[in-house]
Amino acid sequence: MKITISTKIKAITRLFYLFLSIITIIVFWTFIAFFILDESNENNDCNVANIKLHDSLYTYVKESDECYDCASSEDIVNQIKDAEADDNIKALILNIDSSGGWPVAAQEIADALKSAKKPSVAWIRDTGASAAYFAATGADRIFASDLSDVGSIGVTMSYLDNSKKNQKDGLTFNSLSVGAYKDTGNPDKILTKNMVLRNLPFLPKFNVKSQID
Repeated sequence: MKITISTKIKAITRLFYLFLSIITIIVFWTFIAFFILDESNENNDCNVANIKLHDSLYTYVKESDECYDCASSEDIVNQIKDAEADDNIKALILNIDSSGGWPVAAQEIADALKSAKKPSVAWIRDTGASAAYFAATGADRIFASDLSDVGSIGVTMSYLDNSKKNQKDGLTFNSLSVGAYKDTGNPDKILTKNMVLRNLPFLPKFNVKSQID
């Protein structure tokens, strides 16, 4: 059986490509293993939980909501609980950059931080205002830059009163509701002194009391 030169060249070429493929596979998996181990070491070295409270604060956020960088107390409270249960985590940082949101969400986060046994710090970056600052009050310490926008805890509600315009236009507003203050804030209903006295004093007292406690 004769073996021609072309046959030898083909055999050598096949061996070369086989060798090259093996080397490529070894290099590829070596790189992947190095990347995974390096990332794992970085995660193991970090013993502080960085929990973000960015943008608007809600009690929860649905996947269908158009909210790209908002925060929910449901998610943040779960992260606090997970950090508390993780023996590798020694402290908590609430990373804040938010102008506020819903007060109930803020209270839930503040209560979770107050209940945490591990040290906690609220780190305010550009903004920590309104409900975001309320949430920060649950931490052991609050840090912020001299240029940070901080504070502004309070409650605001405003609307246009259409009652006089309705009267001028000959329209009559008929309220069909149970409870004296059920439709408070309806722009077609005349705002009475009793409505103001009932609603406004309660909210700021609640906020102040929550921060002191």
